[in-house]
Order: sequence, then structure tokens, then C-alpha cells
Amino acid sequence: MKFKKNNIIILVLLFTIASTTEAGFQFNLNLGMDDPEATDTRNTSGYMAHFQLATDPSSLRMVSGFTYLMAGTLTQGEFTVGGNYYPLAFVGEKSPVLPFVQVTGVFGVGSFQDEVRMDTGYGLGVGVDINAFKGSGLTIMIEQHNATESATRTYVGYFWR
Repeated sequence: MKFKKNNIIILVLLFTIASTTEAGFQFNLNLGMDDPEATDTRNTSGYMAHFQLATDPSSLRMVSGFTYLMAGTLTQGEFTVGGNYYPLAFVGEKSPVLPFVQVTGVFGVGSFQDEVRMDTGYGLGVGVDINAFKGSGLTIMIEQHNATESATRTYVGYFWR
């Protein structure tokens, strides 16, 4: 019974926080390139599809996402959790460009050279949301991904609220 009480308390707290910050969600669908460091065991660039869900419209947004990466003999799915900081969020949709900083933790599962592997690490990135339409637009981001292999990742995608 104690487990159920804790879940109810957590849900009440989450709804309270969400209602006081007028939270909604921002969905991102990005495509990108993964370029590993020259000293790593993997030296082939890869392609990525990245889906991300973020709270909206505050300046500090909680982020969760999934990335599917294909690079030579590496195929991997990665789950990310972290945050985005939008220093100009107070301007809102009046500004056509909203820069942000992203910090995420990463957990990946995949195969490399026919061996199953698990991967953990973090990512640090900067980017910009370009409001092209009411409630949607383009996202451009560059991230330094640090895990088993370090890589620079470049994303271009579409977001909507």
C-alpha cells in the first residue's frame, strides 16, 4: 500500500508543478550526423534519427528523447534524459530565434562489430529554435557526445508545440 501512496503523492506534485508553470510539450523530430573523434575505435561517421519531448514554455525545460544511430558496423538505440536552458524564453514566440543550451545523460544499447554492447555517457550541446510558423519551426543543434566513443553530432529538425 505504501508504494501506491508514493505514486499518488508524486502525481499530485507533478500536476501542481505543471499547472503553476503552464506546462505544455514541445516535440522534436531531428535527423543528424555523428562524427567520431579520430582516436576512437570507431572511425566511421554515422546517421541518426532523433525524437525528443520537452516541457514548454519555461526557460528551463526537462527533456527526454530517443536516438537511433547507424554508423558502419555500429547500430545503436540511445535514451536521453536532461534539460534545456533557453535564456531568451521570456521573449516567447515574439522572437523568431530562441537559442538554447542542452545537457543530457545517455544510455545506449546496440551492437558493434557483431557484439552486443551497452553504452552510457552524457551530451553537451547548443542550438537554436527558429519559429517559422505559429507553434512550430526548425531546430538546429550541435552536440558533443561523450560515451564509449566521443563524437560531435549535428542535428537539423522540425519542432511543434
